[in-house]
Amino acid sequence: MTLFYDWLRGATCLGLSLMLFTALPACDHGSRRGSPMTTFATTSSTTPSNVPSFQVYLGVTNNVGRLGALQFDVRFLGDTGGWVGAAGWVRCETTVEAALATFNDKGQGVLSGAMIDLNGLPTPGNMARCTFRAGEEMSPNSFEVDVVDSATTEGVPPATAPSMAVTRVESMQ
Repeated sequence: MTLFYDWLRGATCLGLSLMLFTALPACDHGSRRGSPMTTFATTSSTTPSNVPSFQVYLGVTNNVGRLGALQFDVRFLGDTGGWVGAAGWVRCETTVEAALATFNDKGQGVLSGAMIDLNGLPTPGNMARCTFRAGEEMSPNSFEVDVVDSATTEGVPPATAPSMAVTRVESMQ
């Protein structure tokens, strides 16, 4: 649960920063330094403007009841591609209406995400949508998703661990 509370502190700082439209110095962990840009897992001879974009949908695939918190890592298994945006500026959003979420492109094709919802994230179901660019064919099998931590709305681990996967990949072309 330490990971959850560390994330909750960061999410609180993010929420306060968004409400005040400013960065809070006490909340700066260095994840939002630099300008937004596209990063690629490996070097590609294709320029970013010529690389196709895809919407990647992430979801919990089993019924574990309502989750109050969910933290996960997504890894791209291909050779050429990357999440659109750098570090904390990665282009992702929650698909759960009342959830607070944060995402981080860690580089080398790895994306971390964390979500909280005091009313509970419904499972199974889609949780987030992110933009990915790749110079190769894309499918849900192009990614693997690992759940790092989860908790019920009461703050305890769920009786059954959630499983996550990329549920859908759609071309934006």
